[in-house]
Amino acid sequence: MNLIENIENYFNEHKDFDNFTKIRYIYLYICKTFSYDLKYYLNNREIKNSIYNEVIDIKNVKKHEYVCSSISNALIDVLKYFGYEAILQKESDNSRHVYVIVECEKEGLNYKIKMDPTKRHDLTRVKLDSPTIDFVDLNNSKFFMDDLMYSDKLIKETLPIINHEEQYDTITIKELNSVINESAKNRNLSPKKLFDEKIEYIMCLINIRKNLNTYDDMDYYYSYIIRNFDVNGISMIKYLKTANFFSKDYNDMIWLTDVNFEDLCHYMLVLKHDDNGFKISKIGKNQTIDYLKNYFNDQCQYIFENWSLSLDDSSLEVNSKVK
Repeated sequence: MNLIENIENYFNEHKDFDNFTKIRYIYLYICKTFSYDLKYYLNNREIKNSIYNEVIDIKNVKKHEYVCSSISNALIDVLKYFGYEAILQKESDNSRHVYVIVECEKEGLNYKIKMDPTKRHDLTRVKLDSPTIDFVDLNNSKFFMDDLMYSDKLIKETLPIINHEEQYDTITIKELNSVINESAKNRNLSPKKLFDEKIEYIMCLINIRKNLNTYDDMDYYYSYIIRNFDVNGISMIKYLKTANFFSKDYNDMIWLTDVNFEDLCHYMLVLKHDDNGFKISKIGKNQTIDYLKNYFNDQCQYIFENWSLSLDDSSLEVNSKVK
């Protein structure tokens, strides 16, 4: 993929865009193109350093999962190609996190724009058509948000319309949760039945999702759903304990989620990637043990192995099991 060629072709079709809108589009394009490399969270120092120091060839992108340093430097390279001076800024704490600052003038206003695609998941938020969090003006101009909303409107008019009936963003997830709660109240559902319905909705939201193809994007989306679904005001986080596990060659990953609702049900969910995208299914003891033999997580392997011993296969329907 040639980022420069793609963006340049787009700008040639939209010559009326001002500099602010062009900078905004470049940020959105970078977010849509790249995702965070979750292997960076491994304890292996050699792997972490090799990932952190990767360089993206913006005219010949061969993969799409990187970390903040690589993505920020690619963003700077693209901005500079189109004539915008940008610098790399290091986080003030002791972390290795970096982001980008670019200056932009619009109608006599000077904006000092901070762009941080990876810190709070703008990489995924853009793919979900949700508002970005880390495209901000460090000069705190009161006109910045107006210009941002206007530029987003211009850009959105040029892009395909997203069908939110099939592709829920982070805002409609909250709305969906409220609709389910209201329906449960009208039907006098018990907490257990409501919990079971929420699990089915979570699985459906994952399985119908077609435009999230990398592990970090799905990791954020899955975690967001769990955080924003509740049972009688209690977040599903209390009942769903999730961790990602890597294959021994680091080339594959799965999520295992321990599901335990007030001792009324106990099983696992497995979320994994195949040729048709990400799929999530219910599994019991034997399948969980098999997965734990082939995938590992340094930080929580032991506790998931212990949890697996108390799982109940009999509570799962045959058609819910992993094939």
